Amino acid sequence: MASDDDTWVSAFLTFTDDDYDAGLTLWNELTGYSLSVDGGFLSARRLNSGPSGVHLGVHVPDVGTAVGEVRRLGGSIDEGDERLVGRSPGGLPFQLVDDRKPDTSAPSQWPGAHTSMVDQISIDIPQEHWNSESTFWSTLTGWETQTIPGLDEYAFLIRPPGAPLRIILQRLGEPTGSVRAHIDWAVSDRAAETERHVAAGARVLQVNPIWTVLDGVLTYCVTDRNPATGLHYEK
Repeated sequence: MASDDDTWVSAFLTFTDDDYDAGLTLWNELTGYSLSVDGGFLSARRLNSGPSGVHLGVHVPDVGTAVGEVRRLGGSIDEGDERLVGRSPGGLPFQLVDDRKPDTSAPSQWPGAHTSMVDQISIDIPQEHWNSESTFWSTLTGWETQTIPGLDEYAFLIRPPGAPLRIILQRLGEPTGSVRAHIDWAVSDRAAETERHVAAGARVLQVNPIWTVLDGVLTYCVTDRNPATGLHYEK
């Protein structure tokens, strides 16, 4: 279990006014539980401006220390927002949170006996921001970076035991642009899980060897990973 000295992360699904009702309804059905406005490792919010997307909640032992660290690492904090909303060096929105007790999460079992769960945030980084973003998120969370041999475009941050969400850093092919994020699901049967999502109203955008990209108001992925461990299945 994560200790009081550990940092953990949550995810905010942020919807514009036009997307909010449809997004909340769909993601409630996909996850199988009611998403709250605040609290939990996965919640939903209505955006005042900007496109719908995914923002991070960074739950830290000491908010004051974290604010200083954000600025030292090239990020920013909105002085006019009491919620301590900030942006990473490449522009990804996040919120510093002093709630120390991480929510627990467990795989859901669906008809046909396959299991799935939201367990990972992918931070999608244009090439110009790769070094600064990698350093920012590893240092702010205190999570060690683990590279993947032969896959230089990816790196994992190793979460503490009991933390509900993992972080994977993905270096995009595009040279410039803003950093953004998306949700990844770990699933035991990708075909069955994809069928379930499509029946709920999502749309398949792309099928890859070990993951499928879908549009469910937000773009996200279902991946061939063990929902209990987050690890990829052996092929």
